[in-house]
Amino acid sequence: MSAPDFIHRLREDFDAAAARLPAAVVPAAARRAAVDRLVALGLPGLRDDAWRYADLRPLRSAALRPAANEVLTAGTLPALPAAIAGSQRLVFVDGRLDAAASTPVDDTLLRPLGAPAAGAERSGETRFALLNDAFALDAARFAVHGDGVLELVFVASDAAGASYPRVQLELAPGARLTLVERHVGTGAATLSSAVAELALGRDALCRWYRLQDLAGDATHLEALRARLDAGATLEAVMLQLGGGAVRTTFDCDLYGRGASLQLHAASLAGGARTQDGAITVRHLAPETRSQQELRAIASGRAGIAFRSAVCVGRDATGADSRQSLKGLIGGDGAEVNLRPELEIDVDSVRASHGATTGAIDEGMLFYLLSRGLDRDTARQLLEWAFIEAVIGGVGDGALRREFEERTVAHLGNRAALEVLA
Repeated sequence: MSAPDFIHRLREDFDAAAARLPAAVVPAAARRAAVDRLVALGLPGLRDDAWRYADLRPLRSAALRPAANEVLTAGTLPALPAAIAGSQRLVFVDGRLDAAASTPVDDTLLRPLGAPAAGAERSGETRFALLNDAFALDAARFAVHGDGVLELVFVASDAAGASYPRVQLELAPGARLTLVERHVGTGAATLSSAVAELALGRDALCRWYRLQDLAGDATHLEALRARLDAGATLEAVMLQLGGGAVRTTFDCDLYGRGASLQLHAASLAGGARTQDGAITVRHLAPETRSQQELRAIASGRAGIAFRSAVCVGRDATGADSRQSLKGLIGGDGAEVNLRPELEIDVDSVRASHGATTGAIDEGMLFYLLSRGLDRDTARQLLEWAFIEAVIGGVGDGALRREFEERTVAHLGNRAALEVLA
């Protein structure tokens, strides 16, 4: 698909859908500005380094306009995991809230925010967030106060059209939030373009658990952004399991003294699927801290890429940044590309990074074989130990079990299943 073809279809689909796009979610002028901005940016080219490993070919046929079906009834939804005790749960189907499947919002924890004037400020790397700005039908937009748990479930159905999940949360100073965000689907050829934006006030804490387990042929583009004030902490565990072509852009600004990010992410891909992640963490204030632990397992002819950039600004004295990127390759046609990057503009900082990619360690494999395990079981146990290092960061026991079971299902890991039994 050429760039002019994409731009033509973008304008055509937007004009066709404009009348039913609610101004309460994104004002009409901001939607139009988002379309104009995306037209100006165009599609990423082969020479665009930030998009080198992203597979955008599915956009040749994907419908851009949002799915037109009415919200599914609870009886037609796919099986959803049990709600976490004491949580507020909101279920969105094809980007729209399904009130019947959701719990009433407790306004002592969540207070609705007004509609933003979003769109024109998106950068080139987050250009597909502009699709969300243009087409979003609904949003989870709240100011968070106190201490609580919020579950967001985004379901992509079989309906023709795209899905536009949208999350915007502002944590008040001192707020404590456990945010569980799941993206699941029944639609094989679905296009999903998601936006999630978190703003953490002074001394706020957010534990953010994200699971993407869409259908195997789905295309999922997501733009995530976090901004942390002084003393705020974001602990994130992100698990990418599904989708045929996945692109994640995550930007985090540590702009307050002592702000802290702990990011643990894992990607699994088999067959001919692709997953591409571009992470940028900016240390903008003194004594900020960041830790990134990224794990990838690619098999068959799949490709996984992580580009992780840490930028330490001139005002970030005493900053501490650590990056650990590791990939396992299972198969001659599989590929894992890991690119840690550091840009430091000030003295008196601590920064480290490392990246390793390869097959399972033969020494560890030999050790297990010498203890009587067959080769297949030994390999499966080593794969599980590799990925469990990330999933183990999920603090809630029931949620961790869910993440583990979904991971095992994608790995086809009989040995891990026996460990979990």
